[in-house]
Amino acid sequence: MIQEKINKRIVLAGGPSTGKTSVINALSKGEFLCFQEAAREILTDYKLNGSEFKTNPIGISNDIFKRRHEDYEKGGNISCKENLIFYDRGIHEITAYLRSINKSSNYWDKLSENYKYDLIFIFQPWEEIYKKDETRIEEFSEAKKISPFIYKVYNEAGIEIIEVGDLHNKQYKILDFGCGAKRLQKKLDRNILNYDTNKSLSDKIDYKDLVFDIVIFNHVLMYMDTNEIELTIKIIKDKNPKCKFIFGIGKESLLNKFSAILSMNFKAHYGTKTNYLEQILILKKNINNLKFEKNIFYMTDIYSGSCS
Repeated sequence: MIQEKINKRIVLAGGPSTGKTSVINALSKGEFLCFQEAAREILTDYKLNGSEFKTNPIGISNDIFKRRHEDYEKGGNISCKENLIFYDRGIHEITAYLRSINKSSNYWDKLSENYKYDLIFIFQPWEEIYKKDETRIEEFSEAKKISPFIYKVYNEAGIEIIEVGDLHNKQYKILDFGCGAKRLQKKLDRNILNYDTNKSLSDKIDYKDLVFDIVIFNHVLMYMDTNEIELTIKIIKDKNPKCKFIFGIGKESLLNKFSAILSMNFKAHYGTKTNYLEQILILKKNINNLKFEKNIFYMTDIYSGSCS
């Protein structure tokens, strides 16, 4: 007997105007099965009848739940590309919105226990793209308050969460430590601070003097010894006590070595000074709120953390 494949349900979560729908549309164009957000259509219908979420939160929440429940059930074993289903928001976010206005109850808190998504991408507030319209009437300062409620409700459910950072958001200054050929700047299509020990690759800067919001180390720590890593982190924390750290750490696997051979990069990982485990132990010791974010093709683990 051939066992049926069970689809993976993936939610793109977050507050209003954070970029979720743009990603959903791109996935749809790539022929992935995607369920669009139902709330905007429902909110528009209610508004035509003189009602809105703050005046009728339970009625609106019930209608949104019915639509999201239907979409959830449809995603079970339907045939789809790579057995992946993408949702523009999930059922748990109904509870998050009700909690944000103190209108939740035990019923709503327990309801989402019956729905198990496989992975949640939470999109962060993004002021540059935020626009008010007929259903999105709140100011950005109010809209961004929903984000902690969304994170909490999925975290309580024990579902794996990946936070989608605002690297495209130009209000954040980013330092690419060990920039190499500046691939990150090209990918983001925006100006960032590029530092590399190879002076010919680096902008004419010294990271010790820079102020920034996010620092990214992608496949860099392995070329530093333990003392170098700890000293570098200390210098950054002293100068930028509120910055966020993002680390890409290569896995020492056969797949990694095979990829290097395929790409004819025989010097990949040549001259490394610390291994994967040593790097993780250093980060656990020196980075606050260190969190595993995701694994990319079994070759790179992404971690994030903060100074305080």
